[in-house]
Amino acid sequence: ALEITPNDGPLHGNLAKLYCELGAFDEAISAGEKSLELAPEYAWVYGNLADIYTNCRNESYRNAQRAVELATKAVELDANDVIKQVILGMALYRHDKFSQAAEILSTSLESLTNKKAHPLLFLAMSHGQLGNREEALSFYNQAVEWIEENKSEFDDEVEMLLGEATGLLGIDVSPAD
Repeated sequence: ALEITPNDGPLHGNLAKLYCELGAFDEAISAGEKSLELAPEYAWVYGNLADIYTNCRNESYRNAQRAVELATKAVELDANDVIKQVILGMALYRHDKFSQAAEILSTSLESLTNKKAHPLLFLAMSHGQLGNREEALSFYNQAVEWIEENKSEFDDEVEMLLGEATGLLGIDVSPAD
């Protein structure tokens, strides 16, 4: 497809996400940055790359500052897209802006028809970082409930985030004897 339309920004954006899922992180970043160069008017290309910089399984590829810049631009281009707001909240968490992350994620969560694990886990971690243990556990439990009800959507990224939240909150998940 790239041979036919090498200047298709959205195509490069899709390729970036695919590369990330395959663990080809250099290629994912390169394709994502190329998508921005080719399609700077598309909010989702900013959100897509911000998500990669925020949640890359290989932490050495994460770039919280760049993720916040990209997610902010995505929201500026499409303020009504709640998913872009969720990505901004997640990016703010990675940039250690826990209060801002919690505020944006809470507002976004109210607009989501399907709550999804990502915003719930990031809300749990944000509140955990802010010392709001009761709220953190509430969001964590909601995320676990969502995961149990939506096992078909459980993927490596959700597993990574669940492990991160579990560790941050000090939750013992060892099986009972």
